[in-house]
Amino acid sequence: MHLFIIDLFISIDTFAPIADDLVKKKKKIFFFNSNIIQNHNPKNNLLLKYLNKNEFFHLISNKSIYNFKFILISYLLILLKFLLNLLKKKGFKVWRSLWEQDFYLSENYLNYTVKNLNIKSITILEDLPLKKKFFFKKIAKKNNIPFIIVPSGLSPLPGITDISKENPDFFLSPNLFNKEKIKNLNSFKLVGSPRYALSWIDQLNKIYNINKNLKEFNVGIFTNPNEKSLNEFNKIKKKLEEMNIKFISNSKPREILPLEKTAQSIELSSTEIIEYSDVIIGYPSSILIEVIQKNKPIIFPYYSEELIKLKKGSFFDNNELFYFPQDFNDLIRMIINFKENKKVFKYDTIKKNLFLKSTINFEQEENILKNFLEFYSSLESY
Repeated sequence: MHLFIIDLFISIDTFAPIADDLVKKKKKIFFFNSNIIQNHNPKNNLLLKYLNKNEFFHLISNKSIYNFKFILISYLLILLKFLLNLLKKKGFKVWRSLWEQDFYLSENYLNYTVKNLNIKSITILEDLPLKKKFFFKKIAKKNNIPFIIVPSGLSPLPGITDISKENPDFFLSPNLFNKEKIKNLNSFKLVGSPRYALSWIDQLNKIYNINKNLKEFNVGIFTNPNEKSLNEFNKIKKKLEEMNIKFISNSKPREILPLEKTAQSIELSSTEIIEYSDVIIGYPSSILIEVIQKNKPIIFPYYSEELIKLKKGSFFDNNELFYFPQDFNDLIRMIINFKENKKVFKYDTIKKNLFLKSTINFEQEENILKNFLEFYSSLESY
């Protein structure tokens, strides 16, 4: 009886562990896709396929007789894709402009759905476009149910966000970073980051059918879509190829293109990259928490001016848990050392636990998902 609004890939990654835990407790959970460009469904998303096996999980379709406007615009988008293909254009600016709008969402349809399904709360991701945020806030207010915001990453509030304008009933934070920006709001609740609960990470290995029998040394590389930083990552890849060292890689963009044109549709999942790698090279990103949970070393190539710009004052900066090569050659030496001493690496337990406590509110194996279960269960009396 709780409604979660999915949109980009990251929203499914974030909400899936919450939904999985709640449906196992026989709570009815509904996902509604607010993204008219990307048709997420069990056929093209393994997380949705997994969740859809539970009878208490339901995907609400936009293609309903009550939402004729959405259906009409969907067919017009097919024509737009055809025209862009003829012109050999990705049409990024066009897709982004459409993604940011809410005109294709039906207020009447959502109000009907909320009442018909006895929905007790509406939860969105913090990075949902502003117009969509206010659309779903209006639906929640109309039906007198809580409007909830969950951050997508480790930083609860990016610098450009003014949460006082959105004013949710609840803001479920992974940590206390930037709490001063919303300390005067009663909405703040410290719960943790569900994506990195250990039980969910174990479940991801099963969902992605992880094969742990690989014996070759592998370097995992998470690249940033910034063109100049990509040059540095490509330089690293080229050197590894010359040295005959295996590497696997994926990008971490929040792509707004139609699914068939996104990198995510053809890349290995982040979980697969991490599980199959012996060392990870990347930039500050919440996905690195899973790397830490799985006790894999992390190298940040901050010697590059372009990659230094990606530091952003993150949790990972100047932290002795991680590796910071002085230059390109130093990075290659580190990789060779890890290859020659494959089974030696292990995080300092105390420092690792302190880091996880500060970033995802992790204290013991089940505390994060337990926090979410207790929170959503408390809303059922509304």
